[in-house]
Amino acid sequence: MSVLRTLAHAVCTSALLLALMAVLLPGTTQAERPHILWIVIDSWRWDHVDVYQTGVALMPHLARRAQRATVFWRAYATSSWTVPSVASLFTGIYPSFHRATMFGSTLPPHQTLAPSALSKAGYRTVAISANAFISKRSSFAQGFTEFLDAQALLSQGRKGKVRGTTVVKTLDEWLNKQQDVRSSPLFLYLHFMDPHWPYGPEEQFLSQVLPRFGEASELKRLIGELYFGQLRLEGNTSTELQNALRALYAGEVLATDAALEELFVLLERHRLAENALIVLTADHGEELFDRGHLGHGRTLFEEVVRVPLLVWFPGQKKRIDIHHVVSHTDVLPTSLDVAGITSPLIGAEYRGRSLVACGPTTSWATRLQRWVGRKKCGDSSRLIWLELLPMKELHSTAPLHRAAVIRDMQKLLVLHDGSIQRVDLASDPREQHIAPLHDRRFENLEAAWDDFRERLTSEPPPPVMTPDAATREHLRVLGYGD
Repeated sequence: MSVLRTLAHAVCTSALLLALMAVLLPGTTQAERPHILWIVIDSWRWDHVDVYQTGVALMPHLARRAQRATVFWRAYATSSWTVPSVASLFTGIYPSFHRATMFGSTLPPHQTLAPSALSKAGYRTVAISANAFISKRSSFAQGFTEFLDAQALLSQGRKGKVRGTTVVKTLDEWLNKQQDVRSSPLFLYLHFMDPHWPYGPEEQFLSQVLPRFGEASELKRLIGELYFGQLRLEGNTSTELQNALRALYAGEVLATDAALEELFVLLERHRLAENALIVLTADHGEELFDRGHLGHGRTLFEEVVRVPLLVWFPGQKKRIDIHHVVSHTDVLPTSLDVAGITSPLIGAEYRGRSLVACGPTTSWATRLQRWVGRKKCGDSSRLIWLELLPMKELHSTAPLHRAAVIRDMQKLLVLHDGSIQRVDLASDPREQHIAPLHDRRFENLEAAWDDFRERLTSEPPPPVMTPDAATREHLRVLGYGD
């Protein structure tokens, strides 16, 4: 009888807790739903952010803003170039499942897409993108009520890269035209391009960083020859030219910090930051001759897949640092969770997880959920997947890697020929050495990779759209030649 009484007491206690949670956790109404802002910085390296690397002195404004953010130290993009990476943000799943892996790839209409899900929940969905891949004419525009892309942002007849200050100015102009932008919740997607090639920061930013990389006048001469002379980034690039390019990139990061500060001031002026989930991340990083090359989309090494991720949860007042491994696939379920929208993504295998439990515990409801185990921030046994498939059907050079699996500090790299490399990031953060073939720490990762391959669908990929002439020219300027 004592066992039965104990069991009955446990059942009653559980029922009471569930009832209490139902009272404390009512459904979020449309009027209460926070604004959701995703800010994506193209080609942005995590180690050029003061938040993670003290002393780089490239993002002082962001370092100050981060004191009220949740800072994720080990966040990963799902790929090392824009299309598959942003597609994972929009769908919450990995590239082999959303299948948007090539130039012109379309997002499958049957997938849950961020703007569509939020639009159905009453959000006004607006995108301002400086990246030609993420454009009004691409399938990334699905679900957005308004979409301003690179062609719309460039002045008549102009070519080149759209600056972050132009993105912020465009948002300011759009907000000023609205009667009451806060009358309904807003989902805003902003895509900045400043750190993407070709690098060309304004003098005010370049002059601040040049002395860190060598003799300023010599670096300026090399930069001039690069853009207006006969220098070519082919073959072995001299150390001096490498330093000049690193200086240009650093100047672009400094310019990005200034543009982000303008953005935050703008959001505060329009009172959009008061009740908002703000996500700041990169679509991928950038290789700065780490392995003899410049750019991205060739490998899945840390410099191109580990990305900054800062999240300002509604009402957050203090900085929180999270050191568990997280993925871009987590951004969508987190956003839906904060908005009070039931997500079909949460808990499913090979899909993202909500990171709400990593944010501030500002209510009894949140504390209670954590206490009973309904919400959990980190998991050291979690697997993160990265993929890099050919960008084009006929690609002259296959990418070095095709996939990677990360669990805690172990990383499995799958080369394009199917062979495997094992890296211990704890002892080898620059990935210079291959772990022994029979290192037992990697057995679970190898089994997970075998299982992942077996789960891949045999369905044909979604159709590929051919970009128009203006888009092709804009991509060519950004280094995506035929």
